[in-house]
Amino acid sequence: MKPRKGEMMGLGDNKRLVAHFNSHLTGSDIDAALSLLADDATWWVLGKPDLFPVTGTRSNREFGKILRDVHASLQDGMRMDVVGMVAEGDKVAAELHARATTIAGRAYDNRYHMLYTVRGAEIASVREYTDLMNIRDVFAVPDVEPRPCLDRSGEPARSEGSAPLRSGDIGDLNAGKLVVIDFLELFRSGDIGAVLDMMTDDATWWVNGRPDLYPGARSWTKAEMADVWLDLYGRLDGTLSMDPTAMIAEGNQVAAEARSHAITKAGAVYANDYHLLFTVRDRKIASVREYTDLLHAAAVFG
Repeated sequence: MKPRKGEMMGLGDNKRLVAHFNSHLTGSDIDAALSLLADDATWWVLGKPDLFPVTGTRSNREFGKILRDVHASLQDGMRMDVVGMVAEGDKVAAELHARATTIAGRAYDNRYHMLYTVRGAEIASVREYTDLMNIRDVFAVPDVEPRPCLDRSGEPARSEGSAPLRSGDIGDLNAGKLVVIDFLELFRSGDIGAVLDMMTDDATWWVNGRPDLYPGARSWTKAEMADVWLDLYGRLDGTLSMDPTAMIAEGNQVAAEARSHAITKAGAVYANDYHLLFTVRDRKIASVREYTDLLHAAAVFG
């Protein structure tokens, strides 16, 4: 029996709601998809407005127009296949695989990590993380002059969200969440050896994106990530903070939103948002799937 608006929903109900929403998008039934959003729903898109115009928070109506415009530019709509979901409380984190062909004949193939908040039988908010480089390339979004913040004295603007989480904030004592919090906290220390010690020997780290646009977008082994981090810290004046701001867990998977902050030796500020999907095994990180703003990463690090 399908829950009615306003009724309490279980985790299975929340996942089915998210699946139904994306099946409507696959069928290009925008009206049906929007009917599953609350009237006051918000849709936040990863990114910096000085690098990509369609970022930040939009209302239900505003994002509805964006959806219609996007689908109008496609030959046969867009497939939005749900690859996997993690649910806890009123939150569902879903990895999606999007595929489409534009009217101009360009193939679009991208992956998304979405965080949905469910209220009753409606979606109350969506937070979207995807490869903006890919969107800009396929849909011919105009280039914007990169303007990374160079001011060391001020804290850079960051997206809406909660204060950073610490181990003491996890009331349910979920072991996976505690492992993820401790793991991310190590980046602030700059102790790469300690970071690697918290990963299994066969750990992998996958970065969403197209390698032809961003070479770092691929799957990395633990040994390869050690070299990546050594190169990264060599470019920084100080260390990198990776502060988790929200997380949900189901089974051995933890979906975490995080914010980074670092300053390069050239004085550029790196302040990015991440949606990370961790698999935890034996109190170590066995795999990470990373979704972040590659446009900002490229603007700061080249």
